[in-house]
Amino acid sequence: MACNLNSILGNYFWAENGKGILRSTHLLVTRYCRQKKIGIIKYFYTFPFVYLRNMTMIATTLNYDIPFVVADVLFSSEEGAEGIRLPTNDFPVLPFLSDVTHKPVFLKQKLYIIQPNICLAIAGVEHELAPFVREFRTRCKYYSNFGTRKVTKEQIMEFLEEHKLDETLTESGFLISHVGYNEDNKPETWNHFTRGDWGQIDDDIFEGALAFGSGKEQFFNHIQQPIDVTSSHENGNIHRAVQMNITFVSKLLAIERATLSNLQNAWGAGYEIAYFNGTTFKKIENNAYVICHGNFDSIGEIGVPVPRLILYYNYNNENLIITAVELYKITITLKGEHIIFRSDFPDFFVNIYIVPSIEQRESDPPIEIAAKFSFLTSAISFSYAIITPSNGIFNPAFYTVSKDVSVEFVENKFVEIRLHSDLNDMVRDGAKKAYPNILKDKNE
Repeated sequence: MACNLNSILGNYFWAENGKGILRSTHLLVTRYCRQKKIGIIKYFYTFPFVYLRNMTMIATTLNYDIPFVVADVLFSSEEGAEGIRLPTNDFPVLPFLSDVTHKPVFLKQKLYIIQPNICLAIAGVEHELAPFVREFRTRCKYYSNFGTRKVTKEQIMEFLEEHKLDETLTESGFLISHVGYNEDNKPETWNHFTRGDWGQIDDDIFEGALAFGSGKEQFFNHIQQPIDVTSSHENGNIHRAVQMNITFVSKLLAIERATLSNLQNAWGAGYEIAYFNGTTFKKIENNAYVICHGNFDSIGEIGVPVPRLILYYNYNNENLIITAVELYKITITLKGEHIIFRSDFPDFFVNIYIVPSIEQRESDPPIEIAAKFSFLTSAISFSYAIITPSNGIFNPAFYTVSKDVSVEFVENKFVEIRLHSDLNDMVRDGAKKAYPNILKDKNE
């Protein structure tokens, strides 16, 4: 049976034999249009050559000796991909980017765990970066004797010296984050190797931050905004570091949904986060970002901001799968100490974004993913776009892993978000506290 999947790009079809062709871009967005079961999704795609630039943001923060690396997933070109939509906004974005030099084309990963103690992030030009990632991965497999020993910083230096970077990466940059081990096989040092025009700042929340690419200045501007931080974990605790980084990404996603401002500098659309957990670098997954909308009234109250978008991140055979659930009609009920937001089919819309590795080539076998996208998670970051009287945005966010919150999505049936009322009160009280300064800014 052919699947009822429509493309927003206009050049995708689904055939009876399960083979489709996606032209012009690697970004595939499928839509649930009817209540039908879907088996295996296969992606066969070809695309014409275009000069693709990453023009991106990659950053690393050192949260009290815990290295984190953050990278967006957007690739751009001067022409862009007509009709392209992004996880944060379910409408064609190019008409709103007519004056920018580089426009969205597709989504691919820029963050790679090469070995348990090596994480690589890239930015620049695709035709330079793809062979670099493949060669670095292959060399590290050799250095590690196919996983039986740790790759050393000296071996990384040897690879970089042999690679002739001035010839092979003329318009690209990278960050290699490496954890060194002592004689007792314990992690001891954090080393990083970079190429490109990296900036660096010190920050009270993140301790230290490095950034590269077209989003560098905006990233630093966001990270240096004065914020109040409340956490049940102390500085130096890995759980606090996870909270800070996920919450920060959640804020970026809410700002993009409300303003598209980062797309003016060709970065965003989604973010991967990797960190060293004491044993290995690990990407954060099975996590939901819930973006809520609201408005201030005349006395600074925001009531109960309503969730409008859920972005659920997980991985399938190293392909990042972003399930974007747009909520159009929502019922709100109070049940004990919880606020329940619910949307029943067909009052929500689902887009599935498959974000492959930059190593994926046209000649490779198709990506096959079981089309079962229901999820239930208690690892959730809530971020808010609260519109101010001057049409500015108040942008609080929090992250929690708790039995008091959950997001459940059941395909073609319902979406339900369960939030403890104390958390909504925390956001509302923060908005009330900030309101006098918001009015002051408006008058100035």
